[in-house]
This record gives sequence, structure tokens and C-alpha cells, in this order.
Amino acid sequence: MKKNKNNNEKKSFFKMFFTKYTIYGVLIILVSVVVDLYNDNNLFLVNVIKNILSTTGTAILVGAIFDFSKNSEAFTEFVSNILKDIVISKDFLNEMAETEKKIL
Repeated sequence: MKKNKNNNEKKSFFKMFFTKYTIYGVLIILVSVVVDLYNDNNLFLVNVIKNILSTTGTAILVGAIFDFSKNSEAFTEFVSNILKDIVISKDFLNEMAETEKKIL
């Protein structure tokens, strides 16, 4: 049973990382590479299209990676711990006397 659960966790991890936007980003980058390979005459308009495709594909891919990290449990815990530390330290400082604050 544990092996099946662990296997399902791996599948959900890969499914979460390889969203449709990740695949779209990679495909758009590959299309820009193919366009570049077939641009033997070095035409200006084809270069513009290639650069737009490359930049768009990279932006989509980076966005998908940030979306994955935002939704991951480790990132959520990391941000949660930072916020807890801020709230706890603020409460701690509010309870201290003014003389103790000056010593710190």
C-alpha cells in the first residue's frame, strides 16, 4: 500500500510540474529553433518571428516553473515559516520594555 501511495505522489509531482504551459513553452522554443535552422537567407522578418517565438516560449516556461514552485509544499512551508518568524518577533518586541529594546 505504501509503495502505491509513494508512486501516486511521484505521478502527481510530475503532473504538477509538467503542466500544459510547460509543454507549450518547450514546443514554442523548439519551433523557434526549427525556424532558425531553415532561415538560410537570414531574412529580417524571419529573424523577428524567431526571436518573438523564442522569447515567448522562454517566458511561458519560466512562468510554469514559478507556478510549480508557488504551488509546491516546500515553498509554502518556507514562506509560512518566514511569516511566523516575523509575527513572533514583532509580538516579542512589543512585549519588551523600552530599556530592554535599547539593550538589544
